Amino acid sequence: MNPSHIYKTEMHCHTMESSLRCGKVPVKEIVKIYEAAGYDTLIITDHFGGKHVSDKGSEYDLQVFLEGYRTAQACSKNMTILLGMEINLLENKNDYLVYGITEDIIRKFPKMYELTINDFCDFAHEIGLSVYQAHPFRNGMTIIPPVIVDGIEGFNAHPRHDSRNSLAMAWAELYNKKTISGSDAHQLPDMARGGIMSRLKITNNHELLTVLTNCDYSLITL
Repeated sequence: MNPSHIYKTEMHCHTMESSLRCGKVPVKEIVKIYEAAGYDTLIITDHFGGKHVSDKGSEYDLQVFLEGYRTAQACSKNMTILLGMEINLLENKNDYLVYGITEDIIRKFPKMYELTINDFCDFAHEIGLSVYQAHPFRNGMTIIPPVIVDGIEGFNAHPRHDSRNSLAMAWAELYNKKTISGSDAHQLPDMARGGIMSRLKITNNHELLTVLTNCDYSLITL
């Protein structure tokens, strides 16, 4: 890639507004940090479903989930803000990063987290989403058959967990699976340490999914 035509995208970031149990940084501060670090696109992947539903109903949960994303859109001056998701299904403790998701999809299918990973990926692919297993070799995760998901998070920069990134990258190479990188940002030290660099500037979901499908990117691994 020509360095003058590389665009930086964060693939895994949590906000205090929506990842209520673990997000420690207000999204206005997150946006400032990523803009200062030269990122062009920030994908907000707050937690959804499974461990993160309330007893107040799906519409309430949706509004909480969207708060970080909406606030980021409102305060960003120079970056594209896209909606992503880190979904936890009921079947186990695994987390999956979902790209291409929209508010309308979540409102139409508020209990998608009740699906098994096989059924969830079938559903996601039918409506044009991409699914990557997040930090698959972290303690507590279950390694799933590689054919099910589109790829894995080969590099996870979270400093307080051992994601065994070298093992994840070796596993992906063995099974010829796509890899992505993400900061998995929850606290200030986590910010702007991962993501992808692409020749195409990612300004919408279609461009994001095109870059991922074509593997036209390299990994940020700080």
